[in-house]
Amino acid sequence: MNYGKKSVKKKKKALHSASRRWGRRCLLTFTRVLLLFVLAAGIIGVCGGIGVFKGIIDSAPTIKLEDATPSRFSSFIYDAKGNQLQQLVAEDSNRVPVTMDQIPQDMADAFVAIEAAMKAGKFTAEDIAGFLHGAKDLPAITGPMGFDAKGDRVGDFYRVYVVNENGKFVLEPRL
Repeated sequence: MNYGKKSVKKKKKALHSASRRWGRRCLLTFTRVLLLFVLAAGIIGVCGGIGVFKGIIDSAPTIKLEDATPSRFSSFIYDAKGNQLQQLVAEDSNRVPVTMDQIPQDMADAFVAIEAAMKAGKFTAEDIAGFLHGAKDLPAITGPMGFDAKGDRVGDFYRVYVVNENGKFVLEPRL
């Protein structure tokens, strides 16, 4: 540190020099412009984000209460005493109503047979099995049916109709 007269004048002249002053002004101006640019970019980004969000919301379809209600039936599992054990809530676990032509004939006949057993007062699996083994000529959708000792179905599984020369459907005899 030199505090001599010449050294102090030199420092004073350097502090008040035009080149140094213009350098500091340029640096200050550049900093201000950079700050304004960052501020403007932030405002534009926020406004753009809000605009995109509103655009997505405005283009989304309207949802009515009817659209939000379930279109299928819940499935429940009950024990033999009628207590609800579980409600099936997994994907594709809900039931879908179907028409009779979408149900296989054997399944429809099985429901008819179980319904007949339940009308006869048989409710446990053993009672229903005993009823079905003893049942002969139960009325079913595909014709009379029964079950042998092994539980296999006895009777016509299907019927074949042919059209005769008069245009009438005639049951073809079993071979």
